This record gives sequence, C-alpha cells and structure tokens, in this order.
Amino acid sequence: MTTDAPTETAADPTKLYDPDDPRYYGYTRFQFRLWHGMTTWAFVKMINGRAKYISPQRYGLFLSVLLLSLLHSLLAIFVRIFYTGRIRRTQFAGDPVCILGFQRSGTTFLNELIACDDRFAYPDNLQCIMPESFILAEKRLRKSNSIMKMEKRPMDDMDMSMDAPQEDEIALLNSGVPSPYSQIAFPSAGEFYHEALEQQQSDPEMRRKWVRAWVWFLRKVQFRNPGKRLLLKSPTHTVRVGLIRETFPDAKFIHITRNPYRIFHSNLKLGKALSVTQGFEAKGMTDAQMIEELIEGFPVFHEAYEEQKAEVAEGNLVTVRYEELVRDPIAVMRQIYEALDLPDIEHAVPAMQAYVDSRKGYTPNTYKEDPEIVRMINDNWGIYFDAYGYDRLPAEGDAPPVNEAIVTEDGAAPGAPEDDPADTATTEVPNASHG
Repeated sequence: MTTDAPTETAADPTKLYDPDDPRYYGYTRFQFRLWHGMTTWAFVKMINGRAKYISPQRYGLFLSVLLLSLLHSLLAIFVRIFYTGRIRRTQFAGDPVCILGFQRSGTTFLNELIACDDRFAYPDNLQCIMPESFILAEKRLRKSNSIMKMEKRPMDDMDMSMDAPQEDEIALLNSGVPSPYSQIAFPSAGEFYHEALEQQQSDPEMRRKWVRAWVWFLRKVQFRNPGKRLLLKSPTHTVRVGLIRETFPDAKFIHITRNPYRIFHSNLKLGKALSVTQGFEAKGMTDAQMIEELIEGFPVFHEAYEEQKAEVAEGNLVTVRYEELVRDPIAVMRQIYEALDLPDIEHAVPAMQAYVDSRKGYTPNTYKEDPEIVRMINDNWGIYFDAYGYDRLPAEGDAPPVNEAIVTEDGAAPGAPEDDPADTATTEVPNASHG
C-alpha cells in the first residue's frame, strides 16, 4: 500500500493561513460548528441585538445554522411530547461530582481521566451541542459518526469526537440560556465573560431560570445513563458553587489550579481560536480584548469562588495542582477519590492508565515573557498567587522560563494534552491594551 507524500497544508496549515482564518486552526468552511445543534428559538435568543456584528464572510454560516435549527426545533417538540414524563420521573444517582477551575487550568485533562471510570456518566459532545434534540437524534448520529465530524479542538489536541466529555455550559448556551460563552460568537458586542457571570449570580430571576434549564438538561443525561453518578465539568461552575449546592446539597467538587502565567498565555490562544473558528465575526477576538478580560476578570472570578467555597462541607471539596496531575496522574486520582470518599478507584485504574499512556509525548509550549504582561499579572492576580502558592516571576529577566511550577526529575517540563506541542510564542502587550 502506498501513501501520498505529506503536503505543506497537512504538515502545518499555520504557514499558509493567517490567525483570522479558520483554516489556520484546521477548520474548513463547511465544518460543523457549536451552533449547528441549536433550536430556532435558542438561536434567535443568541442573535437578538447582535445581528449587526455578523460579517459578510459568515452569512453562509448564519444561514446553515438557521436552516438546521428548524430540524432541531421539530425534534425538540417531539422530545417534549413523547419524553417529558419519563425525563421528569428520572431520579439522579446521587449528587454530581463537579470539576472546577479557570479555563485552561487543566479541567479537560482531569475530566477525561475521571470519565475513564465507567461508574460515572457525563454530558458528551453530541448531547451538549444538541441539548434539545439529542434524545431522538443521537442513535442515528452515533452510528454514522460523519455529520458531526470534529475530531480535535481548534486550540489544542484534545478529542472532539461525539462521545468525548463536554462542558454542560455548552448545552445551556445552545438551549438559549444566557451564557458568557456567547462572547465566542460575537466578540465585538462588548460583553465581558466575568460580567455575564456576575449578573447571573446577582439576578434572582436569572438564577431561577438557569437552575431550571440546567436540571432539565442533567435529567436528560441521567435518563440516558440510569444508575450512574453524573460527572460535570465547566469552568463557569467555579463561581456557581453556592448555586450548585442549593440544588445538590451533597455535590462533590474538584478544584484544579495551574501556574497563572501558563493560564494567561493559554487563554490568549483559546479566545482567538474559538472566536475565529466558531464565531459570526471574521476576525475574532483581539489580544487587547482578551488581555483586558483576563487581567480584570481573573481576580473577580476567584474572589467569588473563594467566598463560596468556604461554605462547602468538609469532605466535599478537594484542590489539586495541574502540575502534579501531569507528573503522576494515577497518584493524584487516588488522592481525589480518597478525599471525596468516592468508590474504590482500583476498578478504574486500568482504564485511567490506558488513557494516560495514549497521551504520552505531549510537551507544553514555552514563552518568552513580556515584562509588561508579567507586571500586570503580578499586580492584579495576587489572590491566586497567595491562595495556591505559585511564585511570582520577576518582570525583568534574561532566561525565558518554562511556564510550569513543577518539572520532571530529568528537568523537562511535564507534557499534557491541554497543550499544543508545536507552538512556541512570544506575547506582547498590544497598543490598545493597558499600558
């Protein structure tokens, strides 16, 4: 058997396209997007007041989502007619286990590991992208595995198959519930991630609607997985600990932390990749937007979490470091299971180890730190440094640091699938940002 020689596009598409082109991230024009699982009414809610931001280059995306939403709406109506009673009678198999942590702190890696334990059920990509219609559509789609062809995430090398675990925040967004993730679709709308979360926490009516939509979705996932405890992961849940406890008083929480400089750089890549590949604006988020959001929003996010976590009962919350997780995943898993009094972990260790083995070979990016970025992080993110013991870098320095707090015995930085092995970057403060 012969194979074609690799082309430059296959080897490295980033050499052929600019960062404002979805092809830079391996996305074609006709590839499935997050919004292609929405119902019409959910899509209209998200578009409301934002249509002026849609770029002409994305009119085709808008039309395809709108047309497909009609099918999802029809299926959603049938779900309501034929399944509502059974879904409402579904009992949860205990209160859920929730993974917390700021985006790009290692929540996906942790979630994938625990999901190896077949005693847990989790919302997967198909269910979260098509939250109102998956009950009727999933059987055929899982067999075909072709319509929703998204094998890898645009910002890293993590699995995006239909069955891979996904954030339930995506399900709420695609159900028409106000979500900070709408910022991905319309970066120019001026809506800030942390402000959307603050409003959701402070408005009693929004809280009530959020809980109702969230529990309804979780019941559908539980309906498809009877007898299995739910495992949930959404960075947004980090500031909803109190709200989650009101709904599930005995919920368990796993909070993961990571080197703050690493979180910053990884989020710059995340925001750009998601907004360019998924959004309705051609250019996506700018560095200035993302830096402003991160510098201002990160401490607000963690102030809210620190206040709420104080009310969590002993034995229901454990905090782990990403650096320790990638260095010895199974040991950290054992610590988590023991701290939260979860079922005997030995049942799941073979599957967890197989997953770890499948992810070997990843190496994290390194960055030449811009002194102004370091200074801004040091000045504004003190709550995180102080709470979790990460050392501040000097604003000036000769040697570019490896941005992980813990390295392996041979001096190499630990690799993990949260990182893109091919990328090495220097981040500078754009002219429009804080100076």
